[in-house]
Amino acid sequence: MKTRTVTATEANRSFSKLLRAVEHGERVEITSHGRKVAVIAPVETKAARETRVKAIETLKERWSSEGRADAG
Repeated sequence: MKTRTVTATEANRSFSKLLRAVEHGERVEITSHGRKVAVIAPVETKAARETRVKAIETLKERWSSEGRADAG
């Protein structure tokens, strides 16, 4: 996922443009006085979440069968 960083001032001026970018999968970090203060990111769909959870479970099973201590 592509990430863009903008200042709060820039985000205020071009909010609708940033929302369109997020709709297309981009992640936007907003800074104020050089500190990251917010993130705008696409909503995770149920299918994407299920895929991610399945991948994590697969890794845990693999690590467990390898005897790794960090298998969760």
